[in-house]
Order: sequence, then C-alpha cells, then structure tokens
Amino acid sequence: MLPLNERDRKVLGRMLREIRRPITLTLWGPDGTGAGQAAELLAPLAALGPTLTLVRDRTAHPAAPEAPVITLHPDGGEARGLVFAGVPGGYLFAGLVQLLSDFDTAPPPWDPAVRRRLRRLGGSWSLVVYVAANCPPCPWVMRLAHRLALARPERFFALAVDAGLAPGVDAVPLTVVRDARTDVERGRMQGFWRPEGLLSLLTRPAPA
Repeated sequence: MLPLNERDRKVLGRMLREIRRPITLTLWGPDGTGAGQAAELLAPLAALGPTLTLVRDRTAHPAAPEAPVITLHPDGGEARGLVFAGVPGGYLFAGLVQLLSDFDTAPPPWDPAVRRRLRRLGGSWSLVVYVAANCPPCPWVMRLAHRLALARPERFFALAVDAGLAPGVDAVPLTVVRDARTDVERGRMQGFWRPEGLLSLLTRPAPA
C-alpha cells in the first residue's frame, strides 16, 4: 500500500469524500506485469473513497498487454475517459485522483469558441500521452486528454502511458495524435498544450 503519513491520508480522504459518483477502477494485467505494485498504490483510493471500488482483472488489456492498465467506470458501467498504462506513482497518483474528480464536476470552463469547434469536429482520434512519475506537468496534460474523451467520447480515445514502457520517448509529456480509423499519425505535441492547439492540428489538411 502507498506509504501515507497521517496528514497525507487526511488530505487524500477529504478529496475522495468529495467524489459523490460511484466509480469502479479496474486494474488489468496478469501477475508479473507490475499489476501487483499498481494494486498497492490504488488500494488507498478504495479504502478512503466511499464511492470508489477497486476491481482486479488478471487478463491483459489490449491497450498495453504487457503492462498494468487502469480503466475508470462511472456508475459501474462502461469505461470512460482516459485509460492509464503503467504504475501511477509520484505525480501521476495525484493526477489519477484529479481524473476521478472530473466525473463528478461541471464541464471544463473552456472558451465558447472551443466548445463550438469540439461539437463540429469530425473523425475519430487517438491521444496517447507519454508521462513519468517525476514529471510535474504530466498530470495536467493527462487531465486535458481525459476531459476531451469525456466531452466527446465518440471522437477521442485517450491513453496515458508510462514513458518507461516506451523506448525512444526521452522527454515528457509527449502527446502523439493518430487517426483512430487508420492508425496514421497526425502530429505530436511536446509539453503543455491547449484544446485550441489540438483542434487546429486536427482541422488542417492532413500531410500528403
């Protein structure tokens, strides 16, 4: 279990008690993939969050068959929002708590022009965000991808991947955008980005 001191446990418990919506966290992955370590990190969420349930499924998840994968299921239904592959340690643990709180809050305060562009957006897009436990801005980018997947689930699939599982990724956060229908890469965004930047990327002509 995550070693929390009494102060941290109280702060985490207060945050989790503010989540009113029942949410199931499903942890996928056979033993030997790091799923046991991930289960220890997730245990305090289920212990301190009265509306949270942790379910262990020892089958591999197709998003990352060789890694632990976490999916979020509001009201015990279908998975929604961001899928996480890896062990959510460090800053990523706090980021996961933020993702849970988004199921229970009002829509993000995006500019009306951004909301209109999101409504008009066509296609189906995959957002893969490479992150690391020691990266302070990574939870912010994870949360933005998560919010887009919640706002337009028919348009966005969001996946956060521990960069340790991705050889060749040497700077995080890195977001790789692909056409989900063809798996063709549309572009990359390094570091912070905003919905406006993503929408501009998706609505300009695809490279030849």
